[in-house]
Amino acid sequence: MKEKIVVISTMLDTQGIQQYSFDVVNTLNMMSYDVSFYLPDRKNILLPDNISGLTKRYSVSNNPFSDKYKKLARDIDEDEPDVVYFTGNSVYSYIIICYLASISKQKNYNIVLAIHDIEQHPRHYYAIKDKLYQIYKKTVISILTMRVFKTVKNIVLLSDNSYDSFKKRYPKYSEKGMVMKLVQHSPSDKFVRPKEMSEINSFYLCFGKIDKYKNVEGLIDLFISSPVIDETKLVIAGSGEIEDAHYKKAVNNEKIVLINRYIEDSEMNWLFSNCICIILPYIQATQSGVMTLAFTFFKPVIASNIRPFSDDIKNGENGFLFMSDTEFYEALNKVKEPSFLNSCRRYLEEYNATTLNQEKVLQNGLNVILGKK
Repeated sequence: MKEKIVVISTMLDTQGIQQYSFDVVNTLNMMSYDVSFYLPDRKNILLPDNISGLTKRYSVSNNPFSDKYKKLARDIDEDEPDVVYFTGNSVYSYIIICYLASISKQKNYNIVLAIHDIEQHPRHYYAIKDKLYQIYKKTVISILTMRVFKTVKNIVLLSDNSYDSFKKRYPKYSEKGMVMKLVQHSPSDKFVRPKEMSEINSFYLCFGKIDKYKNVEGLIDLFISSPVIDETKLVIAGSGEIEDAHYKKAVNNEKIVLINRYIEDSEMNWLFSNCICIILPYIQATQSGVMTLAFTFFKPVIASNIRPFSDDIKNGENGFLFMSDTEFYEALNKVKEPSFLNSCRRYLEEYNATTLNQEKVLQNGLNVILGKK
């Protein structure tokens, strides 16, 4: 019988880490592992239609030192797992790992932590209480980091770029670090056209929760100033805050369609299936689930020429990298050429079968964690 694996998501919102958790759980179940999935019991976190296996909802609190997390650690311990995989490095993951370490000293299971961002990205925090809460969480994490790193068996980084940053910042724990490449698939098999797209058929797509480091404001300026004259729109889809001046620019410009709300999985499927390409104008990134999701839909990506995009995007093969306005505008034209789209499809078919094969990624990772390789 295959090993018992507990997968635990500690994110209290619906960001991409949650989608990653769903994808990991579905793949492990498909591989016939004995999987228990722990997910926060919050109304805003919905299980996707195609989730498989056993899901256990647990009570949460915004206070990371709540007894609820001590109880969760006991519940996980009672599962007698071989591996406990924390899919994100939130403050709640750190607290639960410390509780697990205190109650499982005689146990032989492997605690594994995935780290998404070695350095925190610049973000929009407009409310003072939000800024203070982020400072509080960051302080708790900084206090617990060394204890957690000492406790866990392995630390998973989701890109080569992130792994390099981890080794540089935490050389003492570099041997615990390992790369399990971020692979993202859609958690739904339904397709629903967003109501905002009723009369739009040709479009570029900038997708994901809007934040400062994703440079959506810069993209708005670039696209409004584009010398490219055709009917192709820019669709910006995702919740999050946009600076007022750029919000007004976007909603008042006929070139841009702004869907500034949470996007349902079925709507995401429609957007990815029907767009020309995905645009990622980030000023900073560690890995990108949106990029790998685009590739699984066989869509090219236009992205800033920074890591990790430059590790995975090969100019003229599966997308285009840009550093200047001119390179960006050239990419908008090149990405629509039939010859490029045909060759890109062939490239991504091979890329998805090898590099973005979640089953291979997870199995190779588990072999290392369980000492089989």
